[in-house]
Amino acid sequence: MYLGPKAQAVLTPLLPADPDAYLFCPARAEAERAEAERNGHRRAARATPPTPSQTARKPKGRAKAPLRAHYPVGSYRQAIRRACKRAGTPCGCRTNSATRG
Repeated sequence: MYLGPKAQAVLTPLLPADPDAYLFCPARAEAERAEAERNGHRRAARATPPTPSQTARKPKGRAKAPLRAHYPVGSYRQAIRRACKRAGTPCGCRTNSATRG
């Protein structure tokens, strides 16, 4: 996929050191989220303090399937749709089979 110079400038700091690695990795995202949780960034950003029952609650273990090395196609589609909706722009996720000639 061709990316213009502006897109390349935005993405360059996000690129992993390994050129064969995926750009967006669920395991890396989960590690970053957990690190932010350990450092208290999310807790400090709360608008209201947690209730006593929330603070006394034991953390649940991760019972979900193990994290993959990459996100599936549907996850990208969902992220694009959510971003388009938040931006108030039409989503370009639909196939253009109706416009093919």
